[in-house]
This record gives sequence, structure tokens and C-alpha cells, in this order.
Amino acid sequence: MEGYRIGEFGEKQMKGINLAVKALAKKFPFVTGWELSDNWDSHFNIININLIVDLEKVREYYNVEISDYWIDRWNSDEIEDTSYILSTAYKTDLDNLAETNKIRKKMDDIYSSLPDDFCMFYRFDDAELNKFENKCFINIRYYVNKPSQNIYYSI
Repeated sequence: MEGYRIGEFGEKQMKGINLAVKALAKKFPFVTGWELSDNWDSHFNIININLIVDLEKVREYYNVEISDYWIDRWNSDEIEDTSYILSTAYKTDLDNLAETNKIRKKMDDIYSSLPDDFCMFYRFDDAELNKFENKCFINIRYYVNKPSQNIYYSI
């Protein structure tokens, strides 16, 4: 199904994502900021972002041992990313996908509860479905060690 975004992605919409990430960081204190993913606008109904995370705080929050491999990579000058928050853990009894989905769901809940002025909306091309404006979804694409772009916010 095809559709389109309504309006421009401007300063207010950036502030909306920033507010949502700040609220997310209260629940998940390892989140230190965010940036738009390189393909942030590839879908009309989704805004892709990367969360910037502190690996030491991930270790503390989940009480896991982080692999030396990941510690070295995370502390390097290179930009490192992972799709799942616990991919960096050496061993864990936690379900990596479930923990990652908890973060995604919380982000979705927070963003969907923001005032409309701070959100992007979309409509479907289909005439029957085009009657409604829908809030875009925020998708956490990667967890990264540092920003890769000029447009990012830190908490």
C-alpha cells in the first residue's frame, strides 16, 4: 500500500523526536542521544533513527559482561552499530530480541502520545483509507557509539 507524508519535516518534528528520546532515556539510561538514519525517509509512514548508546551503561543496566571485541570497537574512532541492544554482551540469559523490542515499543508509545504539533503524519493513497491522517512510526534502526551525521541530538 502506498501513501505520502503530510507537511514538512521541520524543527518542531525534530523536537518531537528529541522529546521522545529524552523520555526513553529515563527508562533506558544508556541512551545518550539520537540521529536520523541515513535512510530516515525511505518509507512514507516510518522515520528511521539511530540511538546513540553508552556501552558501559548498557552493561550496568542489564548486568551483563560486554565482549572485549565490542568494547574495543565501541571505543574506537570508527562508527560502530548493532541492530540489537544485547549483541554486545559476552553471555546473557536475556532474550536479545525481546529486550530490543521493549525499547522499540516504549519509543513507539512515547512518540504516539506526543502532541500532534510535534509529530509527522501520513495518508494512504487508497481513497477509502485517505480519510484519516496517521502518525508516522519511529523505527530504531541501529544502536550506535557516536553520531555519524550533522543532525543529531544528545541528551
